[in-house]
Amino acid sequence: MALLIECPACKTKQSEKRATCSCGQNLKASRKTYWIDYWAEGVRKRQRIGPSRKAALKALTQIKIAQAEGRYLDKRQDLDLTFRELCDWYLDLDEIKAKKSYERDQRSVKALTRYFKKTLVREILPSMIESFKMKRFNQVNKHGNKFKPATINRELACLRHIFNQAVRDRLIERSPMVGVKLLKENNIRDRILSEEEFQRLLDNSLPYLRPIFITAYYTGMRKGEIINLTWDRVDLQNGFIALRPEDTKTNEGRRVPLHPRVLKALRGLMRSSETDRVFVNLNGQPIKNFRGGFEGALERAGITGFTFHDFRHTAVTNWRRQGHDNFTIMQATGHRTMEVFRRYNTVDDSDLRKLVGEDDG
Repeated sequence: MALLIECPACKTKQSEKRATCSCGQNLKASRKTYWIDYWAEGVRKRQRIGPSRKAALKALTQIKIAQAEGRYLDKRQDLDLTFRELCDWYLDLDEIKAKKSYERDQRSVKALTRYFKKTLVREILPSMIESFKMKRFNQVNKHGNKFKPATINRELACLRHIFNQAVRDRLIERSPMVGVKLLKENNIRDRILSEEEFQRLLDNSLPYLRPIFITAYYTGMRKGEIINLTWDRVDLQNGFIALRPEDTKTNEGRRVPLHPRVLKALRGLMRSSETDRVFVNLNGQPIKNFRGGFEGALERAGITGFTFHDFRHTAVTNWRRQGHDNFTIMQATGHRTMEVFRRYNTVDDSDLRKLVGEDDG
């Protein structure tokens, strides 16, 4: 039996005592991923444990005890592994930390651990997950509103991924998510912001957040694309933002044209010496979360039923009303299919009246 570490460069497994991999990678200075190596019933086994050396040693100890007692553990089954410990393991995985939705996963895990707490993983059944689903459906958030099915579904999707990762790495034998269905949700939203409402929003916004709202209103960029935007992606001379594949949800680069009002807002920004991010707070630090500032501005402006993502709906609808063709708009927004794009294109009574030659009057 042995404890192994995985080379982050070539993925070769070797003794944790080695200082340098055969590929030249410095193993002592690298982030560790531990494996255990053992024999069971004449077959050599290697099992990925993760970044915790303590967990790897614990797994080896369990196997030694099982073999001494004449039992055979084909898979790691921590009888005392709690759900909270499983979530800590999951959030510490390198591939999870690299996800663009990592912050969303952290919020989902927070909601999940409030329910399952210190429940042993082996005790979690599909019926318990169904109970969680129904409890969340009947809960209210801090604003007094019920949680939307889409929010609960994201939490369930995160839970499924946690269990799938645990099965993959042999922490558990099977996922209790088998047979658990997501809630039905209505993804189509019709809320867009009028020019008058948008101006009210700006008038009631914190000064350092206004450029973010202006960019969202006129470009239709996603929230993550905006707050993670760096100056090397901005071409003020030619009036474009050039997003690379790693910047977008779809992993496809695209060029976004800049409205004169966006150009003016970006040119007026002070560049921080602390970061290359475009949008920073008053201390020059990257803006990561502005939910409070956004919701406060909406409340002061008297605007209801509007989310930040609805800026994307607004930009698409405004471009369509200006006479631009759908395919050009899709190039700017990054929509890959007409089916998804259609959800973002709001048609109201004023649009329908134009079919018979009537104006709003």
